[in-house]
Amino acid sequence: MNRLAALMVSLLLGWSSGHAQDAVSAEKAVEQAPESFEAGIKALGDKGAQFQFNYSGEAFTNLSGGVSRGGDYDGLLKISLSLDLGKLVRWNGATLFASMLYPHGNGISDHYVHDYNILSNIDAYDSVRFSEAWLQQTFFDGRFSIRAGELVTDNDFFVTTNGALFVNSIFAVIGPVLHNVVSPIYPLASEGVRLHYDITPTLYVQALAMDDNPGLQNIDDKHGTQFGLNRSHGMLSFYEAGYIPTPPGGGSGLQAGYKLGGFFDSQYHPDIANASSSHGDCGFYAVADQPLYAAPGSTKDSPRGLSGFARVSYAPDQRNPVVYYFDTGFNYTGLLPGRPKDIFGAAFSFQRLGTDVDLASGAPVLSHHEHVLEVTYLANLTDWFSLQPDFQYIINPGGFGDTPDAAVAGIRFNVTF
Repeated sequence: MNRLAALMVSLLLGWSSGHAQDAVSAEKAVEQAPESFEAGIKALGDKGAQFQFNYSGEAFTNLSGGVSRGGDYDGLLKISLSLDLGKLVRWNGATLFASMLYPHGNGISDHYVHDYNILSNIDAYDSVRFSEAWLQQTFFDGRFSIRAGELVTDNDFFVTTNGALFVNSIFAVIGPVLHNVVSPIYPLASEGVRLHYDITPTLYVQALAMDDNPGLQNIDDKHGTQFGLNRSHGMLSFYEAGYIPTPPGGGSGLQAGYKLGGFFDSQYHPDIANASSSHGDCGFYAVADQPLYAAPGSTKDSPRGLSGFARVSYAPDQRNPVVYYFDTGFNYTGLLPGRPKDIFGAAFSFQRLGTDVDLASGAPVLSHHEHVLEVTYLANLTDWFSLQPDFQYIINPGGFGDTPDAAVAGIRFNVTF
C-alpha cells in the first residue's frame, strides 16, 4: 500500500513536469525509500496542510435468528483535509476543515437482521457525499474556540473513549437522539455553531446549536449538499460539561473521563399517546470512562491494562420512541503477549422504547426493547493497517417482540494514512 501510493504520487509529479524520465527515477527512489509517501504527508502537515485517508471494509453474516440467514460486504472511504491557517496565511488560531464520505456496499441490518439500531457504524446510503466543513477560531491560548459550518453531533457529545472501539452503531451515537429527533449524525451534517471552553486543563464546557433537519440521506440529501438554514426547521442544541483528570506524572496512560449533558430541540413533536403535537423535546445523559487496572510497564505513550465505560440517557416518554438507554463495557489493551497495541473489548447496550410506541404500524407490540451484546478484538498489525473480528448477539431485533434473537459474526479491516 505504501509503495503503491508513493508510486502514484511520483508518476503524477513526473507527468506534470513533462519529464517521463523523472517519473522512472522517482519509481526507483520508491524502491529505496518505502516510507517516502508517509514522509511527504508529514511534510505537508508540518507546513499546515494535514491530509488524511481512511478506508474501512467489512464482511458480516447473520448466523441465526433475525429474519433470514446471509451476509454481505460494506465499506466506507473517508478523505479529509485540515488547514492550519496560522502556518499557511498567518491567521493565528484558525483552522479550516473539510471531509467527504463514500459509503458503499450492503449492510445486513435491512436484509437479514431487521434490528432497530444499525449493527454497523459505517452502514449508510451508497453515495459520494460531502460531510463536515467548518472554520474554527481559538482564543486565550487555545482555551476557547468557536467552530461554525457543516457540523455533526456524534464527534463531540455523549462520546466515550472506550466505546469507540465497537462496531455496532449504537455505541458510537447518542442513544435517545438517534431515533427521537432528526439529528446530524453520521453520515449527515447540518449548519451550526459550536462553542468549547477549557475552564481548567481538566474541566471543560461546550455547547452546540444547529439546524435540526439535515434531510434524509436516501431521499432529499443524497450527497450532503442540502445547505442553508430553513425557517420552518427548529433549532437543535446540545450542552455538555466534562472532567478529564490528568494522571499524576502521566501515570499509566489509561484515560478517565466523566461527562454530563443534554439536548433540546425547538421543533414541534407528536405526542405518541394522544396523536397531538407538543413544542420542543429534550433529553439528558451521563458518560464515564474509568481505568480499572494498569498492567506492569503501562505508560502514557504505551498504555496497557483494563478500562471500563458506561453511558446512560433519558428522554420524556410522551414524545420519544426511545425513553431509556444504557450501555456499558470494558477494553483490555495489550491482553496478549507481544501485542501491546491490540485491544479486546466486550460491551452491552440496553434500550427501552416508550410504552405508547407502536413500531408495527397498527400491529400489537409484544415488547419494547432491543439489546446488543458485542465482543470484538482490534489487531493493529501495522501503523496503517488493522483487522477486527467481531461478534454481536442482538436480543429482540426491531423491538417488535416477534423476531428471533440474531447472532452475527464478521471481520473489519481499516487502512489509515
